[in-house]
Amino acid sequence: MGPARSYAELIRPRLDAYFGGCFERLCREALPALCARERIHAAVTVGEDWNEDVQIDVVGVRDDAWIDLGECTWAR
Repeated sequence: MGPARSYAELIRPRLDAYFGGCFERLCREALPALCARERIHAAVTVGEDWNEDVQIDVVGVRDDAWIDLGECTWAR
């Protein structure tokens, strides 16, 4: 199997799932910087919440009694 075929059959079909996960992590990591840019000084704990009914990619629980929710969608 040559490089082009290897890419087409083994790598390419998995790229969107891989980059989708990377993009979700990037969004979670960016939330504290976005809060700082908006001059929000409350501490924030960032995570995600998934269950059989709901998928929330970014959940930021702040100590000023706010919760930030975000949906991340990777698209080429």
